Amino acid sequence: MARYPITPAEEIAVGPDEIPAMLVRPRADGRQPAAIIQHGYGADKTDLLPLGEFLAERGFLVLLPDAWGHGERMPLNGPSFLNTLSADFIAETVIHTADDLKACLDYLSARPDVREDAISVGGFSMGAGIALLAGLNDARVAGIVSLAGASAQDLLSLSLPGMLPASAELQRWAGEQDLISALASFAPRPLLLMHGRQDDMVSPQASQRIYDTALPFYRDFPDRLALKWYDVSHMITVPMIVDAVDWIAPFFGC
Repeated sequence: MARYPITPAEEIAVGPDEIPAMLVRPRADGRQPAAIIQHGYGADKTDLLPLGEFLAERGFLVLLPDAWGHGERMPLNGPSFLNTLSADFIAETVIHTADDLKACLDYLSARPDVREDAISVGGFSMGAGIALLAGLNDARVAGIVSLAGASAQDLLSLSLPGMLPASAELQRWAGEQDLISALASFAPRPLLLMHGRQDDMVSPQASQRIYDTALPFYRDFPDRLALKWYDVSHMITVPMIVDAVDWIAPFFGC
């Protein structure tokens, strides 16, 4: 249920690299919880604007950045998601964008209208993988929402028609991402995993593995961990958006 009118989305630049982003704010007084929402591969910052607006209506200040090599950051020449299909290129995009999220967290933490202790991250597909990679390893992140996401290892195991497999170097990088330790440190902060049962791009088992790994660390706080299934393929639906916001918002008084 909407609680606040919201401002029109503002175009801003974040951090030293001037990351193009959109900012959506509730018309509310005082300091508000905030969220960073990361889009998927081949999309841009406008793709998840409906989710951002719904969060803002509940009281979150929402930042939607362009991923590395996407949207306004699309290179004029050279490799891009339009001409390069390889696990290595996807992994490079994930690594660069996860690093960018640090600048986004810096930006939100410094705003006088943001509750520094109430910043969540979320995303869809590659964006969810980025949210997990960055969020599980940054103490400033207060909650995570992953829609059709995956761990670093599962992202590198994607097998699309014509896709080149990951190099040995990036396979080593993925293997070095310690999901167990990250989840142990992140718990009991809220973690929501959502996935379509018919997802033909990111395996539903990717979310199941994260949930099963996290479960022991949430035994004393079972309400702060959830895995929700939907009878859809690789997509976000309005009911998923509503469910995601309804689940995460109460943890931050929204």
